[in-house]
Amino acid sequence: MFNYIKAEMYKWLRRPLLYVSSLIIMALIVFIFLVVSDNAPMEARGVLISIANEFLAGILIFVVILTSIFLEEFKEGTLKNIASYGLSKEKIFLGKIIIESIIFIIICIVCLITFITCIYTFTIPYEGYSNASLLLLLAKFLVGLPLYLGGIALVNILMLFCKKDFLLAILYIIVLNFRQIILYLEYKVSKSFIYVYKLLLTSQLSKLQIMESINSEMISIALIGAVYTIVFSLIGMKIFRKQEIK
Repeated sequence: MFNYIKAEMYKWLRRPLLYVSSLIIMALIVFIFLVVSDNAPMEARGVLISIANEFLAGILIFVVILTSIFLEEFKEGTLKNIASYGLSKEKIFLGKIIIESIIFIIICIVCLITFITCIYTFTIPYEGYSNASLLLLLAKFLVGLPLYLGGIALVNILMLFCKKDFLLAILYIIVLNFRQIILYLEYKVSKSFIYVYKLLLTSQLSKLQIMESINSEMISIALIGAVYTIVFSLIGMKIFRKQEIK
């Protein structure tokens, strides 16, 4: 399986997905920095860190782009070739999630480096500013990483039932917004649904966003994200095992 992942990574590192995605996000980061620093130079650092904090939840939507790594195999009918090397369906599915996760982390690292570079290049520290807010933002991202990986595993499950890029993205966004339905059920059916609501991926990210300091509650958020990643991966492996490879 290691050789399979290594070969796939080599293939995808030669494709434009990683570089185009990184360049677009980097360009957007630089553009936002230039606009904000030009209009509010003294408060730019605080404003930009606040904007980045708001985007923490948006990253969960971004992961849907990574399913093109798996979707391509279905569209081109190359899954049979992979299976012919003796890999089980479970290992193929898990391997794709690992590859998508690695590419996602690479893109995030590039973007974080761009963000931090811009912070110290395009902005000046205002009175009362400290690096604590930046460190808190970085801590939030690291804690949220298992939640994002859970999102990758979830969207791969959905991809097994919907192999159209646009429809898959819509379906994924609908699933992420299930918490509105859970809130309705909590209001109309039973107060017990609030416990389900609190454990949702999106609810955990929302809780993370409003935190004003690094604290022990972040550990529980990271653990919940890890559980989501493991459970969704296992569910996806089981579903994929029962599907016919065409």
